[in-house]
Amino acid sequence: LFGGKGDATSITAMAHDAKRDRIIIAGHTEERDLPVTPNAIKTQFTDGMDGYIAVFNGDCSELIYCSYIGGMRFDGVRDIVTLGEDRLLLAVNTSSRDIPTTGTAWSAIPPPGYDNTVWLAVLSLDSFELLHAGYFGGNTFDGVSRVLEMKNGSIVMTGQTQSTDIPVTSDAFQNRKMGGSANIDAWIAIFDTSLVLTFCSYHGGAGDYDNADGALT
Repeated sequence: LFGGKGDATSITAMAHDAKRDRIIIAGHTEERDLPVTPNAIKTQFTDGMDGYIAVFNGDCSELIYCSYIGGMRFDGVRDIVTLGEDRLLLAVNTSSRDIPTTGTAWSAIPPPGYDNTVWLAVLSLDSFELLHAGYFGGNTFDGVSRVLEMKNGSIVMTGQTQSTDIPVTSDAFQNRKMGGSANIDAWIAIFDTSLVLTFCSYHGGAGDYDNADGALT
């Protein structure tokens, strides 16, 4: 069993660190007493919901690392993916504006949107040090649904947005959001191995709701 004495802890993503034979789980929690480790990124629960990440040995008999993820508002880890043998990427849906950023990837300041946005982070699988962290999104509502690594090392992300100013690239197959301000479009973004954005596009029509829930290489 894994969790605390509070209301709920949910798993939204799992990964296997094959090099170290470790199991990684992540998601969101409403519990204030998860067994965080001394080297956690965030040691204290705040507001009504935080994200979390936990790392176990291969047979899950030992907890190696555990940390809350997020800031002072609602947060949840939506997906994780191992990058090569030594790094782990976390994709987080968040309402917080105070999560640590490194200035080495994406945006060091949150987008001006008043609601949900996306926070991305890369951790070392050796030390669990925060290597890269930043926000990604536009001027209103953004969420990430799925992350994966392609064979060439590029990172693909999909999600949904109400924003009209996500950083679409010149080769986007849809360069603007469709429909009214309350409508939601899907988006797809591709980053290279250095975490530089190489492609970003809206995807959707004039209807109420379009969402890219998944991706497959």
